[in-house]
Parts: sequence; structure tokens; C-alpha cells
Amino acid sequence: LRSKTMGLLKTIKSKLLAAFLATSLAAVAVAWVGIGGLDKMGDLLTETTTIVAPSLVILAKIDHAMLDILSQTRNAAMAVSDRLTGDYSAQSRYKAAKDKRLEDWADLDKQKVEWEAAPKKDNEQVQWAEFTARLATFRQINDGIMGLLEAGDVAQAQERLVSKGAPAAKSM
Repeated sequence: LRSKTMGLLKTIKSKLLAAFLATSLAAVAVAWVGIGGLDKMGDLLTETTTIVAPSLVILAKIDHAMLDILSQTRNAAMAVSDRLTGDYSAQSRYKAAKDKRLEDWADLDKQKVEWEAAPKKDNEQVQWAEFTARLATFRQINDGIMGLLEAGDVAQAQERLVSKGAPAAKSM
């Protein structure tokens, strides 16, 4: 049997046929791997466009709302400070900052609801729970600062704003 096989491989036709079959099998193997890779890439792209990208958009809106809240709290603190020095237009600036801050909180709460309704990866649930705990702390600190401003304690409000307000916003 071995001598018969060796005899077949000695002819040009059989050598060409064997080379063609080997090349064909190699091409099929490469195509199989390539199609599998394309399928996996398609799954990753689908996941990115349906889960990851929408999550990033919502988180960017939440981040923007947090920064706006912090900015309006600072504006309110400056207005109260100006009001104490006799600037009577400061009252309207304070009210505008306070109202805008409330709008920003409402926007942030809307984004939280949107996030919770969106599809997520498993690890995002844990990170979201950690973030909402930090957000609750941020809200508590920010509301405390506004309470101090309502009471007219500008120095204490500004101290808390500098020492606790910004780091809480950065915790996201």
C-alpha cells in the first residue's frame, strides 16, 4: 500500500492534486477562523451600540448635571455673599441659581431613571450601586451647603463647598 501511494505522488498530476487539496483545506480553515472572528466582532459592535454607548451618553448627562448643580451652588454662595455686602441685585441672582439648581437636580433624577431602564452589562449594576451611594452623599453635602446659605452662614457654606463639594462631584 505504501509503495502504491508513493507511486501516485511521483506523477505531476498527483503532486498538483495533493497541493491543490492542501491549499484548499488551508483556505477553508482560514475562512472558518475569519468568519468566526467577524461574527464575534459583530456581536461586540452590537453590544457596544445597544448597551455601552447609550450608557456612556446617559452617564455624560449625569456628570454634566452634577457639575451644573455644583456650579449653581457656587453661584448661590457668591450671591449670598454679595447680598451681605449690600448688593441688592444679589437676591435675584441667588433665586436664579437656586431655581436652576433645582432644575439640574430634576434633570439628574430623570437621567437616573433612564439609566435604570437601559440594558446593562452585569458589572455595571455593581458600579451603579456604588455610584448612587456617592451621589446620595453628594446630594446630602450639596443640600447642607444650600441650608447654610439659607441660614446666612456664608463662611461655613463656602468652606464646605471648597472642602467637600468638588470632591463629591469628582467621585463619579
